[in-house]
Amino acid sequence: MKLVVFAVFSICLSTAGFYFFRKNLPFDFRIINLDNNIIIHNKTTWNTRDLLIKYKINEREGTVKLDGKTNTAIIPDAKEGDNLYLTIHRLDFKGKLFYKPFEYKGIMSKSSKKYAVFIGASIGRDWHLEKLWQRYKLAGNTEIIFWPEYKFDKKSIIDHVLRIPIRPEMVLIKECAAYFPLDEEKAVIKLFEWFTAVKQVGITPVAVTTIPVTRNNDNNNKGRAVSIYRFNNMIREKAENICDIATILGDKDSDYKFLLNKYAKKDGLHVNDEAYLEMDRFLINFLQENR
Repeated sequence: MKLVVFAVFSICLSTAGFYFFRKNLPFDFRIINLDNNIIIHNKTTWNTRDLLIKYKINEREGTVKLDGKTNTAIIPDAKEGDNLYLTIHRLDFKGKLFYKPFEYKGIMSKSSKKYAVFIGASIGRDWHLEKLWQRYKLAGNTEIIFWPEYKFDKKSIIDHVLRIPIRPEMVLIKECAAYFPLDEEKAVIKLFEWFTAVKQVGITPVAVTTIPVTRNNDNNNKGRAVSIYRFNNMIREKAENICDIATILGDKDSDYKFLLNKYAKKDGLHVNDEAYLEMDRFLINFLQENR
């Protein structure tokens, strides 16, 4: 009998230990108020599991499934100033045992009428676009969500974005200077294939010009600057909608509009805080003009 009691006690203790030391869910959730509906995106595109969301809005409680195919859930009828508390759970036994629920508690922000998607790599990641309007205490009408893709081919992430049931008004696509030099003509053909797919579902595609590199970076990566220069010019000639952000950071007097050193980090490829301030102003004006 003592052995049975000891075994049960050991199992309970082990389970409690697992429970206490559970890890955080390895997901990246984005919560926005869009037209008085709470939209929850799991931006971790490799996830295919359904998740469970338990929520409380003021005194109203409920549950909703976060669909593993679209990585999206919608909680209707929320408004600015509502108190929101939610938890997101794995449904499988292993997930419950090893992972803590994700928790969110806050007051719902002002409702946006539209949202835009910005697809890019490290410069887009470090731009923190989800906080664009907050940085300047502006009431932006368009929520902007960044989706990362760290390779030139953006098709898979575009396909993922288009599966989400809440469609953006526009999709901005930016290529990173690290992918250059390349065959510019083939690259532009690919870009416009993605634009066609976006337009076919009623979304506006926007070409974002690639930020140039410094002269020193080009010296270490022969042909990079001229390839970016040609690519950007092809976009300018062919794109219906363009966010020409390269124009504000490049040296207008240099051959290939090299990135100005005052905007560059040491590697000559990535940009610094001063550059992001200029990019903020440029993008805010672009969104306000195109809303």
